[in-house]
Amino acid sequence: MTGRYARARRGAVLIALASIFCVAASGARAGDTGALTIKGTVTPSCGITGPGGTVNLGNVSAAGSHQFTMTVNCNAPFAYAAVSANGALVSTGAPSVVTGSFNQSLPYTLTTDFTTDGADFGHSNVPSSALTDANAAPCLAATYDAAGCATYFGDSGTTVAINKSATLTVRWSNPANPLLAGSYTDTITITVRAM
Repeated sequence: MTGRYARARRGAVLIALASIFCVAASGARAGDTGALTIKGTVTPSCGITGPGGTVNLGNVSAAGSHQFTMTVNCNAPFAYAAVSANGALVSTGAPSVVTGSFNQSLPYTLTTDFTTDGADFGHSNVPSSALTDANAAPCLAATYDAAGCATYFGDSGTTVAINKSATLTVRWSNPANPLLAGSYTDTITITVRAM
């Protein structure tokens, strides 16, 4: 095997060895690693949607109740509070009777039930007179006060509520004295906030 054929074979062997050397050298570089850490955030948010405007309770001179359903969307554990503008259903008209034992306001109770992705929570029969800014303050303050909030309102603990329902039930009893004729009204403001 001399001559051209032997030279061609030696050349092919040299090219093959050179190719192996190049692959080995580049393969060492392909084994190098680096780390890239990526990070993002989701801001805690909380919202509630449901009936707004005026809801007619009907005749409030006899005991009764009305239930409202809302939808809660909180992507973090949350707290709630309710504030009444008047502390009761209050007559909006001028008295039509000047003597006698008549009432111009009607106290009620509020029961709340919040469904979450974990355990449900709420409070039963909170008197309308307790639905005050002062009682709501521990629940809504920048620094949440769980113990102060728990008296009349509460929080979801470690659970969240994504498209979950909340029910509010207003109940009133027969008034101790007759109510004056007219319209009786109150405004309840429900607030949910991420803790």
